[in-house]
Amino acid sequence: MWRVALVLLALALTTGSVLAQEQMGDPDFRPVVAHPAYAGESPEVVLDEAHGSVQTAAGRYAPFVALLRADGYRVRSGHGRFDAGGLDGVRLLVISNAASPVEDAEPVSAFTPAEIAAVEAWVRGGGSLLLAADHAPHGTAAEALGRAFGVQMGKGYAFRPVGGRITTQLTYSGSTLGDHSILRGRSAEEQVRDVTAFTGQSLIGPPGSTILLRMEAGDREAVDRDTLVRLRTRLDDGESRAAVLSEL
Repeated sequence: MWRVALVLLALALTTGSVLAQEQMGDPDFRPVVAHPAYAGESPEVVLDEAHGSVQTAAGRYAPFVALLRADGYRVRSGHGRFDAGGLDGVRLLVISNAASPVEDAEPVSAFTPAEIAAVEAWVRGGGSLLLAADHAPHGTAAEALGRAFGVQMGKGYAFRPVGGRITTQLTYSGSTLGDHSILRGRSAEEQVRDVTAFTGQSLIGPPGSTILLRMEAGDREAVDRDTLVRLRTRLDDGESRAAVLSEL
């Protein structure tokens, strides 16, 4: 059975305007887990740092790493490519916001065909993958890897029209939350009842997949940041929502 977890709208910018804020991690975050999943021998989690991501264990993903360790996992950074045995001995792989190679003027896949084939074979063989891909250009960088698992990436900026404005801060609760053990937790105390996502792209999963965060019917996606800015400006200038959204 394939085990792939997909963050549908990965966390990105802090509260406020998507146009001005910068991603920041909290290096002083010290989570407390009342009932850790692992108290003895624990699985090892590898956080990929070999494909241009700034979400590193010592940087922006330090709070994520702290939470995993508080739950009993062992975590290490991965600096090797995925092909030629790069996944040997790995049980859980986390890839967050892989970036296109810096020498390419336009966004391209962060992964070679050989690496994509290796990751697909590894997951088929029982490996577990957590793949997070944020708003543009991260969808383009991860698109080919997602496609190997039947996932389509919107590759833009997801947003929600609210009255005469649009917001990239999307909230999920009730019917927009999926039915999955990830959200149910191991007890009522661990159940996830609402989620807020700050700026991300949309995803379409393959047949039979479970949607964790279901976008509302009126939610839309701007192809890039410039388009998002233009839409907001036109609404702020008093243009009707119907006219503005007809551009998409």
